[in-house]
Amino acid sequence: MTGVEDVKIAMKAINEAGVYKFLLKPCGSEVLKITVKRAVETLELIRERDALLEKVRARDAVLNRLEKEHPGITQVRRDSDGFIIG
Repeated sequence: MTGVEDVKIAMKAINEAGVYKFLLKPCGSEVLKITVKRAVETLELIRERDALLEKVRARDAVLNRLEKEHPGITQVRRDSDGFIIG
């Protein structure tokens, strides 16, 4: 939310800082409450996504290391019916 009437300044903030949502004054308290709640939920989702991505990267690093040390260990061979061949 800004008290500045120049929309260009607000647009610059949105584009450069990744502002969640732009509200114009006057803004009702209910709209503000809902916006803040959704912003917090969005931040929590982003953090959860980032934590999951880090887990995937760590798993991929382990798989890459295993494949490098033991070529073929991460490969699964299947027959024409889809059964795993040992």
